[in-house]
Amino acid sequence: MKTAIKTSISSRTQSPCLILGVYSDQAFSHSTAEVNEACKGLLEKMQKSGDILTAVGKTTLIHQLDGVEAERLLIVGLGKSKELDGAKFTTACQAAGKQLRDLPVETASSSLHEADVQSQSQDWCLRQSIIAIGNANYLYTATKKPKEDAPNP
Repeated sequence: MKTAIKTSISSRTQSPCLILGVYSDQAFSHSTAEVNEACKGLLEKMQKSGDILTAVGKTTLIHQLDGVEAERLLIVGLGKSKELDGAKFTTACQAAGKQLRDLPVETASSSLHEADVQSQSQDWCLRQSIIAIGNANYLYTATKKPKEDAPNP
């Protein structure tokens, strides 16, 4: 898996998949708020109506949202902001990786590292999100051919 780090994620980010985290009890992160503003508050409306799942590790996929250049948004639930610890954050990142594995994408842009994780730095969040997404997306192919219908890792 190749990883490239860019400094900002926004509605203008051109990507097959844009990964955003949402809390169940707090305002959006910087990137999620910017994307929400670009799509005229649709993410906030969907969250309030229950269409976006916010429990830890739950994912919601939204295709071709107006105002957003990414082909699809993968929204990952982070649960309650005060309860987000390292284990729950890793669970959320793994859920994103598993969902990515089932999508027809070869690259994705993630803002999960913006999460405020108890007792952890933003550097740790960035590193952990890369590791967890990569591990969840891993497919062993060294001596075993993948099935024909298996997704590309």
